[in-house]
Amino acid sequence: MRLVRCFLPVLAVVLAQQSFLAEAQAQQQAYPGVALLDLKAVLEHHPGFQAMKKELQGAVDIAQVDFRARRERLAKLVQQLNQLKQGTPEYKNLEAQVTKERADLNVFASLKQKELLERETKMYYTAYVEIRQIVAQICRQYNIGIVLRFDSKELDPNNSQDVLKHLNNRIFYHQKALDLTPLVIQQLKQRAGGAAARPFVPQGTPRR
Repeated sequence: MRLVRCFLPVLAVVLAQQSFLAEAQAQQQAYPGVALLDLKAVLEHHPGFQAMKKELQGAVDIAQVDFRARRERLAKLVQQLNQLKQGTPEYKNLEAQVTKERADLNVFASLKQKELLERETKMYYTAYVEIRQIVAQICRQYNIGIVLRFDSKELDPNNSQDVLKHLNNRIFYHQKALDLTPLVIQQLKQRAGGAAARPFVPQGTPRR
């Protein structure tokens, strides 16, 4: 009887542990997991985004060359105007031309800036939609309920700004298995190459 009495507390502890483990497993299945994504790194490795960014940079370069040429032409006209005597017909005609050239330059700069900004906005929106689609698909597959943005760049101890940035980072610690960045980059490259996305299960997959 004494042996039975000694065994009962041990049995109670074992049953409690089993109950706790069962409850924890049930919670893992009931509640979706959390994952992380370095959006900056994804954009840096996004083939489509990088192609659009290169095209946009080309358009910016062309616009800058055109703007400088117009500005130099205006500067020469202003220089010529300063050499003329005010009130003369030549001065008045050139003054009108300078006024028109200056107004045209301002309009050109304003419209071109608006055009390039719209292209940049569309570029980011297009990439955002595609990345969001891929992330949503991964989340459904692995039962991930929320994805937080974070910076996966390694801390540079010699850079004071980098140290302060990491100290203010909301993600203080994470397991590498929770980082969806490599998987998202892989699927973006597969899309760009026209290949079907291969099944991929990262090590230590978030809760399913």
